[in-house]
Amino acid sequence: MRVLISVLILFCILVFMVLMIITADANEQQRRFYRPNGSSAGTATPYDRGSWRYYDEHGRTIGTSTTTNGVTTYYDDRGSVIGRSR
Repeated sequence: MRVLISVLILFCILVFMVLMIITADANEQQRRFYRPNGSSAGTATPYDRGSWRYYDEHGRTIGTSTTTNGVTTYYDDRGSVIGRSR
């Protein structure tokens, strides 16, 4: 019985540590943008390999970007290309 309890406690600790690592990694990747007066202008979060989704200060999607072969393509909220950069 004691062995079972010890294994269960170790399992819970392991699950907790994995969740903390995943949460910390997700929080580190989010980027917040600010206006000159210090108020939030929005955020950007990765959502796929080489892609970012951009949100305004109210959490609405305002666009995305993808990078392929060193070229970043920017799209508006409807998916239309609005620019490219190298």
